[in-house]
Amino acid sequence: QQEKMPSLRVSAGGTVHLLSLDSLSTVRDAKAQLQALTGATPAQQRLIFKGRERKDDELLADAGLTDGAKVMLLFTPGFQRPPPAASEAAASPTAAAPAAEAAGSARPPKRVVHDEEEAVKLYTQASDRGFANAQVALGNCYQVGIGCTKNEEGAVKLYRLAAEQGDAVAQ
Repeated sequence: QQEKMPSLRVSAGGTVHLLSLDSLSTVRDAKAQLQALTGATPAQQRLIFKGRERKDDELLADAGLTDGAKVMLLFTPGFQRPPPAASEAAASPTAAAPAAEAAGSARPPKRVVHDEEEAVKLYTQASDRGFANAQVALGNCYQVGIGCTKNEEGAVKLYRLAAEQGDAVAQ
């Protein structure tokens, strides 16, 4: 039986992405989620945990990646993150994007948030405005109870909203 890991925190260039995976997931599975968040293909990603690069076929549980584990994401030389799409919102509680300014900004500005409850508030604002990445991130928070009360039904609803917009992670 698969054991749920509530969260895996992946630091990449000052941004922290929160992934929700199970213990039978592989490093390759984590990289697939990160591709949607960073634009880097799995081949362009290097996941470092406890000073070692983790191999794609390694199980997260075998690598010692347990609840709340902190992982560093490095990109291969020459990788340049693509410019964000107008529909993109921040992808993690510690890099949450507030709602678009009343002035009509097409993309909400990013800001670093170190308070998980504040991140949930900002995700909610962006999610309410239809940002699929925010819906996925808020769904992750609801699914595992980060910065809010655990709400699996709410998580599923948010994942469905994002999937309807074509979000690969939510699908």
